[in-house]
Amino acid sequence: RERLDSTKKSPHAVSVAIGANPGYVRDILDPDKTSVPSGQRLQRLALELDTTTDYLIGEAQRNALQAEQRGPVPI
Repeated sequence: RERLDSTKKSPHAVSVAIGANPGYVRDILDPDKTSVPSGQRLQRLALELDTTTDYLIGEAQRNALQAEQRGPVPI
């Protein structure tokens, strides 16, 4: 949702841009739905939202949090 807001793109517009049905992004954002994007769709989403697949699946945030918890790396 954050990337949609920052790019000022609607879920509908992104869905159509990646070649999915118009409600696709809305469905994957809905916590009551069990939609999981394929690897190819995830890549298309990342490109359309100007981000990485790691960011979309939460890996980037998890890595940043782990690094923060570890503290600075001694040299």
